[in-house]
Amino acid sequence: MRGCRKLTKLPGRVHLKSLESIDLSHCGRLKNFPEIVGKMESLGEMNLSGTAIEELPSSIRYLIRLYSLKLSNCKNFTNLPCSIYELQNLQFVYLRGCQKLVRFPNKVIPTNSNDIAGSLTLPNLFHLYIEGANLSEIDFLGTLDCWSRLGILDLSGSNFVRLPEWITKFVNMQELNLVGCKRLVEIPDLPPNIHSVDASGCISLERFPKLPNILEGKELQRHRRMDLSNCWRLLDIAAHFSDHFLIACKQLSIGVVFPGSEVPMWFNCRKNLKKPVKNCDISFEIPRDFRWEKKGLALSVAFETPFKFGSFYAVIHVNEEKIYGVMFEFGSTIFESAHVWLLYVPFCKMDEYVKLNQSTWPRPPFMCRASFYRDYDPLYFKSCGVHLVVPQDGGDIPSSRLVGGSEEGGGFGVDIQH
Repeated sequence: MRGCRKLTKLPGRVHLKSLESIDLSHCGRLKNFPEIVGKMESLGEMNLSGTAIEELPSSIRYLIRLYSLKLSNCKNFTNLPCSIYELQNLQFVYLRGCQKLVRFPNKVIPTNSNDIAGSLTLPNLFHLYIEGANLSEIDFLGTLDCWSRLGILDLSGSNFVRLPEWITKFVNMQELNLVGCKRLVEIPDLPPNIHSVDASGCISLERFPKLPNILEGKELQRHRRMDLSNCWRLLDIAAHFSDHFLIACKQLSIGVVFPGSEVPMWFNCRKNLKKPVKNCDISFEIPRDFRWEKKGLALSVAFETPFKFGSFYAVIHVNEEKIYGVMFEFGSTIFESAHVWLLYVPFCKMDEYVKLNQSTWPRPPFMCRASFYRDYDPLYFKSCGVHLVVPQDGGDIPSSRLVGGSEEGGGFGVDIQH
């Protein structure tokens, strides 16, 4: 019944033992969901996204096999029943764009040991998306029993002020999205195995005590992506950044975005341009005695754009043959001023790309060229750079041997042809 625009009403009570899936998404005139009579042991998926439903009945506790609940873009949705916590098999919850949902219900502790809910609260919850729901507090998360299960948490657009310390108890959380949480002031800590943090647009964020240690490679070494776009109150992000952070990443790729007008000063090869340009190149030489093991390459550009959505490309050429390329896309926030993008790629990852394209590495020495360019978007580069990342025990090449680039746009051309 997906997209049935004329559907306005369902039966007041339902009991369909064999029903496995309900899809009423985009039935924009549907305002009420029926009471559920007795256990429905087969229903696994329920999609009510884009409906006019305001609340769910407490009888959803009888959907004992439900693992996926979608209520995204239900503009009138205001209330979740406490009984949602009784759904032992629920894994995926989507509440994106539910603008009138400002809080989650308080957990009610059952007094009857034979209660249908058992004793655990959403123990299998794996993905929770509450983007744009305007939550003013997230204390309900601390009452859940999915500490070892929850992998993705999206709280973007919420109105809470501080991320609680107990967020660290979600030991297997890999992705945390806080995009546009404009009242968020402090991130005291992060889950121990987090891979991706997107705090872009957190314009009030001014306290992130662990950030210096993270950027210096002392903590949370599984990070692969961190977006701090428009986090202007986090002063001196670049000052804490060092290649120790990238060395700690070992064989993992990682990308970071933060406010700034030039690539980090510690980069081996840097180029600050006299004026913003559409394309930027920087060339460097890999010396004769170079060995690939445990090493990687960091790429960085400082850019500015007036648009919220856009993309640019970074490509590595060896002896003018493309051996690696990546596209950076953005679309969660408008960049209010210049920002720095930094990507670290281990050579083992580049080698996978080379083999996939049925190519081979030449023997050192050889010339490399990093190209940064955009196709159509009004985006301009102010600075670019490359940096060879070598662990302390990788003493076969001192950093000073990576040569190339120049200040103020001299030495190597800034325009490339495609």
